[in-house]
Amino acid sequence: MGKLAVAVFFAISGYLVCQSWQADPHVGRFAARRALRIFPGLLVMLLLTVLALGPALTEVRLSEYFGAGATWKSLFYGVLGLGSFPLPGLFERNPMPGGVNGSLWTIKYELLMYCLLALLGRLTGRVTPGWILAALSGAACWIVLWLAGVPSLSVPGMWRLGLEVYVDRIAYLSVYFFAGVGLYMMRQKVPLSWSAVAVGVVSLLLVDNANFAMLVSWLVVPYSAICFAVRAPAPFTRLKGHDYSYGVYIYAFPVQQACASIGTQHGYGWGGVTLASLAATLALAAVSWYFVEEPALRLKNRLRAVGIGTYIPQ
Repeated sequence: MGKLAVAVFFAISGYLVCQSWQADPHVGRFAARRALRIFPGLLVMLLLTVLALGPALTEVRLSEYFGAGATWKSLFYGVLGLGSFPLPGLFERNPMPGGVNGSLWTIKYELLMYCLLALLGRLTGRVTPGWILAALSGAACWIVLWLAGVPSLSVPGMWRLGLEVYVDRIAYLSVYFFAGVGLYMMRQKVPLSWSAVAVGVVSLLLVDNANFAMLVSWLVVPYSAICFAVRAPAPFTRLKGHDYSYGVYIYAFPVQQACASIGTQHGYGWGGVTLASLAATLALAAVSWYFVEEPALRLKNRLRAVGIGTYIPQ
């Protein structure tokens, strides 16, 4: 389910970010819009995690916690969107020991997709037909690695920066992202049909080989996600303007780890820990949206006035 959620996220991102670029294809303004969407919420979450959650639940002395280089490395790398790192004495006895916010591994790949999209836009004037080449290149790269029996391949030299960046992840995530881009570019030509979604989902469920399922999902997941988004049942339209998705994404992992840590200490069951995690995550996501993310997004309206950007819905 986690991998499926990431695939849906990248497909939707490709669709919306392409909309943003097409409406105002200027690299500087595009970068400013993307930064306003990603970094304010991320920064607040990291400050709360490193400066509040960590000191509250760490099993080492506070002097050792704040004196450790790992504490500030986690904050520094996290603010740059480069992932999450362990904090001293935190969650070491959890079922997933030492993990602080594993969800953040996708952000550096998301930022890379933004750069690729802007590069294609600059080279071709418009994203089309570059997105086709980008999607096919990512697919071809992943298939070659699969056929060669290479499950994972690191980008050379990244380890010197203390980073883990993998060619195979770039490859398969780029297919989902640029499939979303393509669905936006061809939105007037590609019919969105629930029948087609049903056929695609059933086909995906019938594939019993994980690698072949990946190939099928490159088509089924983006199409199904965009179809649901564009043709969502009426009750879902009431959620418009209340976008807790990013907040859920950045807060769920540390909240789950905190609830697991507390639950382990007090003997709480799996169900109670899960419900507590869900409630706390939704509450933090709502606070993040109304008090951090939405106010930051309003700044898009002012960027044009100072010569930096313009407002785009997403």
